[in-house]
Amino acid sequence: MRILFIKSTLNSSSARADFGIASLSAMLKKHGHTVDLFVVRSLDTIPVLEYRIALTKPDIIAFSVYASLFQGIVRISNRLKKRFPNILQVMGGVHVVLNPQDILKAPSIDAVCTGEGEYAFVEFIKRYKRKDGSHLKTDGFWTRQGRVIRKNPNIPFVRDMDALPFPDRELFLRQEMSYGGFYSNGKMYLDFLFTRGCPFPCPYCSNHALRKIYGAERYVRRMSPRHAIDWVKHDLARYACDRVCIIDDTFTLDTKWTEEFLALYKKEVPVPFTCLLRVGTFTASMVKKLKQAGCVRVTIGVESGDEQYRKDILKRPMTDRELLEAFGWVKDAGISAGAFVMIGLPGETPRMWLKTIRLLGKLKPNKIVLNIYYAYPGTVLHALADSMGFLPHGKQRADYIEGIEPYLRMPQFGWNDIRYYTDHLTDMVLLSASTAGGISGLYKKVLFFLLSIPPRSKWFPIIHAPTRIYDKASRMFHSEKDVRLRME
Repeated sequence: MRILFIKSTLNSSSARADFGIASLSAMLKKHGHTVDLFVVRSLDTIPVLEYRIALTKPDIIAFSVYASLFQGIVRISNRLKKRFPNILQVMGGVHVVLNPQDILKAPSIDAVCTGEGEYAFVEFIKRYKRKDGSHLKTDGFWTRQGRVIRKNPNIPFVRDMDALPFPDRELFLRQEMSYGGFYSNGKMYLDFLFTRGCPFPCPYCSNHALRKIYGAERYVRRMSPRHAIDWVKHDLARYACDRVCIIDDTFTLDTKWTEEFLALYKKEVPVPFTCLLRVGTFTASMVKKLKQAGCVRVTIGVESGDEQYRKDILKRPMTDRELLEAFGWVKDAGISAGAFVMIGLPGETPRMWLKTIRLLGKLKPNKIVLNIYYAYPGTVLHALADSMGFLPHGKQRADYIEGIEPYLRMPQFGWNDIRYYTDHLTDMVLLSASTAGGISGLYKKVLFFLLSIPPRSKWFPIIHAPTRIYDKASRMFHSEKDVRLRME
């Protein structure tokens, strides 16, 4: 059968590929199906999509959806249903796994996949091909039968990651959509994901919610080190790449696995790599092994500089001292260190954000990856934001961009404050990190103080309008060396 996947980037700042679609595509092709992909980058491309559908006549249209994309995809789906009423439409992705009841908000969607789809979708298509209605009873799907929603049982997560074919990277490259990207120095990288699931209870992430649905037992699954290396070698032989980017949430989660992988990587893969780490899952000794195997950069989750909030609300009990020690290990090993941080978290205040700035000034990361918090329905932090009255009312704006624009409505930390601090992140971290003495040091401290005043303050228009602090700080204190510190 012919399956057309549709991916939207209308409400997302990311134009990178989707491992879920890529894995499904590889499995479907393995079973003899024809797979295509269309990326909706703007509303102007909808007529082109309609032309593609009329030309290729797919049997099934499949949408992959995240929370911020849901409303936009429903609008696209409704339009396509009017034009092509006989084409079955299916929706999958983390949002509908956590919120399958949202099929009620999408009248044009015929079925939603309620878990990992590699085996479930193959079975669904097999039954749909019979044209006897048996697809409506496929486990792992909620299906629409007239006005009735049939809630079929969930199926277990995929246990054996090595049994899956390598993800279909080519599907995205044909759409001129990166399965990686370029670093600031022009180096090309390819993403790899070896793990599914995460054991940590971070309330802003979907993993803790998925564990509740499917159970904690064996929720975290990984390719074997041998299979992971074979995948890397397979893709490096086919695509240009200067660097491998491992995007597992916590690369050093399993010490034995990591050491075996690093030994193979050092021996068989000539390309440097980057990875993501969590404080508490690695030691100075492990960092040295990363370096020896070819690691050139790690990015560590900091998220908030308020130690109490980080521990009590974000469930990340690492102390400031432990973060400083971990960043020290990375730098001592000669590896570039990046930091993940979030702004606009439920209950956050300007004073709390300044703690994040000051902590970053002490950590001195080579790169800061800043995300504006978005509340994912089904997560603990979404429920907290709701209980505090911070969720926006009504439908999401059609032009909203996740991770770039503020989402929560918090009187103590308004949208203008968040945008202001986001724009001034680099300057404030550099000024906070300054150890200069004398007049220069005093001037930097004054500049930091003035920059720290948020727009909501009554003093903001008096201080900032005439002095143009941002421009002066940029011209006076940014050197060639400072250019390395940028938001990603």
